[in-house]
Formats: sequence, C-alpha cells, structure tokens
Amino acid sequence: MADIWRAGRRPDQRQGAASAALPGVWWALWILAWVTSFQHQTTHTSHGTDTTITSSYSLNFGRTAFSAAFAAAAAILLVVIIRKVSAGPVGHPRTPGVPSEMPGDIATG
Repeated sequence: MADIWRAGRRPDQRQGAASAALPGVWWALWILAWVTSFQHQTTHTSHGTDTTITSSYSLNFGRTAFSAAFAAAAAILLVVIIRKVSAGPVGHPRTPGVPSEMPGDIATG
C-alpha cells in the first residue's frame, strides 16, 4: 500500500518514511481491529454428576466495541487515502501536449 500511496504523490514528496505515514496508520488501525476482536467463551454443562466445560476462542471482526471502533476508523482513513491517491498525478487525466511527470509515461494527445 505504501508504494501505491507514494505513486499518487508528486515526485518531490515520495522520499522518506513520513511520505507513507498515512498508510502506516491505516495498517495499525486494521491490525488493532483484528486483535481487539478476540473473544473467549466458556460453557459449563452438567449431566447428573458429570460436568463438561467447553472453551471457545474466536476472532469476530467488528463484534467487540473496540474492534468496531478501530474498523470504522480504518475504513474512514482508507477513504481519505483513496481520495488522495486518486487526486494525485496518477489519478489525473493527462492534458494533451503536456509532458507526463511519471518516468516512462507518454502524454496522449
């Protein structure tokens, strides 16, 4: 995702770790949404003198309050990232007769 992010920026803004900070924050939110979706459930069942204890572990994305909050924040940030990439030099249609800023690109006319 960092490569897509950098490709959507002007050439002078593509260097350095700070140039991919927004995708890094998105990844952190996405991972936190999964990590906070962990759930553990224990069930006790009695049949006369026999008792059965069942433990269940699961990842239920968006089913906990924290997971839903992190997922919503990641979704909003993804919209921002997509809009910024789409508005960058890769997302703009080329103007006929104007040279492209991207190496290897040929302006169409």
